Amino acid sequence: MFGFIKSRMTPTPKQILTIWAGVVVLKAALIGGYIYYIFSTQRVHDAAGDGDLVRMREILDREPDRLNRRSHYGYTPLHTAAMCGQSAALEELVRRGADVDARYDGDTYGRGWTALHITAREGHVVAATVLIRAGADVNARTERGDTPLGIALDRGHYEIAGLLRDAGAVAPVPR
Repeated sequence: MFGFIKSRMTPTPKQILTIWAGVVVLKAALIGGYIYYIFSTQRVHDAAGDGDLVRMREILDREPDRLNRRSHYGYTPLHTAAMCGQSAALEELVRRGADVDARYDGDTYGRGWTALHITAREGHVVAATVLIRAGADVNARTERGDTPLGIALDRGHYEIAGLLRDAGAVAPVPR
């Protein structure tokens, strides 16, 4: 994942360490009097999203506290792997003890989403299977009351909806 920060001031090393902990700045450019910092979020998130198991294992072996650490967007590595359909990365994260029911705490729309909500939205059948087998809560509700089953049905991902029903998900109540 990449992003940018626009600033009129150059941050001090102390600001970088306290505000941007875990962020790797790739490039900085001065454009129209502003400094644009192009960055990559925590490397373990990138590795999980890319399905790069070797790099992900190296990072987590060196820094195991990154397993459930959130990116500046509010995602854990498990959320990122789920979003990208990286089932092998999900299996590795689960094997290491990742919280399968961790809630996304970013923007308002997605607040409270688990990795299972994300796989239901994206239609990643194998990834959803990994999470269900790992004990993810199939009836978890977001702050808006959405369930993985409701999301799968809304998106037309009927195979995932079937997996969720087989795992005990109850039909969502219409709003």
